[in-house]
Amino acid sequence: LPPDLAAEIDRAAAADGVGARRSATKSAIVKSVSWPTAEIVGTRDPAIARAAVEGVAARLGLTLRMLGEIATGEIMASGGLLKSGFWRRMVTAGIGRPIRVCREAEATSRGAALLALEAMGAIAMARVETPGERTAEPDSKDVEALAAQAGRQEKLRALGVS
Repeated sequence: LPPDLAAEIDRAAAADGVGARRSATKSAIVKSVSWPTAEIVGTRDPAIARAAVEGVAARLGLTLRMLGEIATGEIMASGGLLKSGFWRRMVTAGIGRPIRVCREAEATSRGAALLALEAMGAIAMARVETPGERTAEPDSKDVEALAAQAGRQEKLRALGVS
């Protein structure tokens, strides 16, 4: 999200809570969410951008819960979207767990190289240190609000809507 839009969304979320403007944003059509912009069809409305980010974060939480026991342990995240404080806040709320933000600029390339080295027997991944920058912790009120949103998404998914 552009920094000005992200700041406006964060102020609104702090004032009235995550998910509070659900009725105003039902018809948002998300084309893509990428850094540095959220490309949302026909608007730069903060409420719609916020709904899009909250929806993506709620879906991340649903996905993590579907993975069950194979998704335990620390979550390391990387990428340009994590430059946004609002995005970090929503991801941690959506998954209900802290995330450690990777400081590696090319984390995907590094990970692929490490996996190749492990496959060749040159290293053991269990011994590789991942360069974490900071840990982002979820806010309990945000977690509760996004869990409710995820529940609504799950009902729609069960009906074949999402």
